[in-house]
This record gives sequence, structure tokens and C-alpha cells, in this order.
Amino acid sequence: PPGIEDAAEMFLYSSIDEFPNPNGKEFGIWSRVMEYLDRYAEVVRGFGIDSRSSRGGDGGSAAMDEEGNGKTYLVLAQQELENLQSSASGKMSELQKYLVGIILGRVQLLLTAMEVGDIMDEL
Repeated sequence: PPGIEDAAEMFLYSSIDEFPNPNGKEFGIWSRVMEYLDRYAEVVRGFGIDSRSSRGGDGGSAAMDEEGNGKTYLVLAQQELENLQSSASGKMSELQKYLVGIILGRVQLLLTAMEVGDIMDEL
């Protein structure tokens, strides 16, 4: 199966019905998912609060991640993906459903790994 980035890139092109409509609610949900995943990637790659400010970024949204490891963005992406799954399941192609499932599974795996890391740190 593809990773998060590959699945995300394929999603918009995986429907002959051109779903989601660029002016629709579901496209807004998808855009937020992509924004949260991008912000997570920035944190992981070291472009967190300090470097965003020095790069001219807003810094404020990066500050939303209180733990500094991108977990907040993953949780928000997970919530939006679950929202998309439940509200648009009947509109998505089978391939889009599969891709959303892959992305959601990868996000959940990352969150679980973070939780396990936290537990191991406490031991």
C-alpha cells in the first residue's frame, strides 16, 4: 500500500465523478487534512515554532502543537479524516475510500508510536 503522501496525492484524482467538488464542504475537509499533515511534516522535519517564525511563517499555528512533536496536527488530521469518512462515504469512489483508510491507518500508527514512546520514556 502507498504511504500517506502517495495516497494523499492520488485522492483527488481517484474519482470519475470529480469528487470532492472544489466548492464543496468535503473539499474544505480534505484541505484541512492536508494542512494538518503538512504542519506535522514541518514539525518532524524541524521547522517547528522557532524556524517557522524565522522563515516568515505565522508561527502561531505551529504553536498550536503544545507537545512539540506534531501530535496535535495528527489528532486534528485524524478527526477530519473520520469526519470525511462518515459524511462523504457514499460520494467517494472505492479507491478514494481505500486511500482515506490508508491515510487514517498511517496517522493512527504514528499516534500509537508516539503514545508508546511516551510510556517508554516514563519507565
